[in-house]
Amino acid sequence: MNKPVQSITVLILLPVLALLAIAVACGAPAAAPTPAPLPTYTPYPTATPRPTYTPYPTLAPTPTPEPTATPTPAPTPTPEPTATPTIVPTPTPEPTATPTLASTPTPTNVPQPGIGVTRDEIEAPFKATGFEFGESWLDDGRYRTMATSPHNGDFLVELIGPSENLSKATIIFGLPTHNRRVMLLNGAYSLGFLKKVFPEWTEASDWVASTLRELGGDGERSITRGNKTLTVRDSRDLLDWIVITVEAK
Repeated sequence: MNKPVQSITVLILLPVLALLAIAVACGAPAAAPTPAPLPTYTPYPTATPRPTYTPYPTLAPTPTPEPTATPTPAPTPTPEPTATPTIVPTPTPEPTATPTLASTPTPTNVPQPGIGVTRDEIEAPFKATGFEFGESWLDDGRYRTMATSPHNGDFLVELIGPSENLSKATIIFGLPTHNRRVMLLNGAYSLGFLKKVFPEWTEASDWVASTLRELGGDGERSITRGNKTLTVRDSRDLLDWIVITVEAK
């Protein structure tokens, strides 16, 4: 800078500085500056814990892939030839057989044990009072004749076996106490029957009467005399019947 210029500048600044000094001296004392507040203590932040060391996982070795076996294709089965179904011929229906009526069985010729009495010996007294005997055959071929009382039908006679030697003889009858005539008549028939089948045993009728009293209307009892058995069945309580049978032993 040139000296003349510096001189001029100094000359200008001097009066200004003087004026400022006078103003400061005359003015009120300046207020003391307010001290700035102390800074608030901020604790040092806690350090973030260091992360735990995690070891890097050991990589498992990659397994070596086994070679995949190439599947062998199964041979395609050769289809068997389909059998042609054999047509079964429709059977010709057989003609329906006409049922043959069974013939009436004839008496058997096989010898059979008997009671030692003929058919006529027993039938004769009954026929004399009006009994009519009808004949038939049992399933086993044995010959049979039967008859009932012509008066009231309350007395039945059955004879089975060869006529020359019967194998079985039976009478079935009632003794109705409310009809005295029938009771006496049936009692007489039964006594005559016992005399024919047991000519050698005169006490047969007494044994039957005693047995009926002991049975009292319900029961059965038998006795064997020689080669034949006498059986008494008392059904008066249930059916009002008495059955007397003589059969070869």
